[in-house]
Amino acid sequence: MSKHALDSDNAKLSAIAKRAGEIITEQINESQADVLQAWYAAAEEAQDGETPAKLRLGFAVTLDLDGNKANYTLSYGIRRKVETAEAIPDPSQPELEMEGRE
Repeated sequence: MSKHALDSDNAKLSAIAKRAGEIITEQINESQADVLQAWYAAAEEAQDGETPAKLRLGFAVTLDLDGNKANYTLSYGIRRKVETAEAIPDPSQPELEMEGRE
């Protein structure tokens, strides 16, 4: 890649980053009532259970390089998940019987 192309792409990336900062502020302000509603729902749900209050705000920039377009997306919501963590099973190792586990 030539230095000129690299400099041009760096300038574009800087402009995209600057615009993204402006747009996320605009989108949060425009969606303030809905974001706050989700915020309060997360806090209320946390009081009812034993989970900490969490509200997820996501912001993505998707670049269509062929179409020379940028798409800026704000997403928000209460994150709910169920998680189980354990060792990865190894079929080549026999499973040991453990006390209390059948």
